[in-house]
Amino acid sequence: MYELKDWYLECEWVRQDPASGYVKARGMVNGHHKLLDGHHICTSRAVHLCLDRPKHRLIMDTRSGSCYELLFSEIDADCVGATGHAVRQMGVASDWLKEAVCMAEIKDQERLEMAERELEDEEILLLLYGVSVHRAYYKRDGVISLLEQISMGRHRCITDRENVQLRFFRNESMDIFSWSDGLRKVKMYNAGYVNVPIRGGMKPLCCKPGEMLAVGQDWFVDMGLAADPMW
Repeated sequence: MYELKDWYLECEWVRQDPASGYVKARGMVNGHHKLLDGHHICTSRAVHLCLDRPKHRLIMDTRSGSCYELLFSEIDADCVGATGHAVRQMGVASDWLKEAVCMAEIKDQERLEMAERELEDEEILLLLYGVSVHRAYYKRDGVISLLEQISMGRHRCITDRENVQLRFFRNESMDIFSWSDGLRKVKMYNAGYVNVPIRGGMKPLCCKPGEMLAVGQDWFVDMGLAADPMW
């Protein structure tokens, strides 16, 4: 059984025919036998959806034969309306959604508290699932902010669009190639289940599951790769 993070359900229709509607899930997959942990996926059509209230989760079987665990605490609260419509389309009650959103908010608060404990000024904390960044926090003048993640073709940029940015390629490792002046440290917490190789510095590193890894300017090496301006 695979696990989805930041998941939501949605309905699709063939030729806009309401009678042809089917349900699928989107999110970051973990534990897949072919895909890297943290890979964003869209599943095939759901053929069965089971509400497991005691364990606070949904279990979804798909037409391809895959089975996914959808924990309440990992729901994408911004898409709760679409998820509610989709579960009702599958004949499943939706009265658990408020509980799920509450659990997701509690989990986000726990992540923020981790950032407050771990970060000093001018530092970034990346919460990793595989080579994907699940959340990114930045501390400046004692204030924690949630950073934006922008896809820029072959690489990604973590930024607040003003003071800081961190750019990396996401392959089978996280390859950091651009680091803002004034950024003191990057701290990475591996919230997934597999080792995450980190490259771009004086020597390759490995962030193990459940481990907090910190790298500073003395580790980073400018690889000399040109990147287009962000704006």
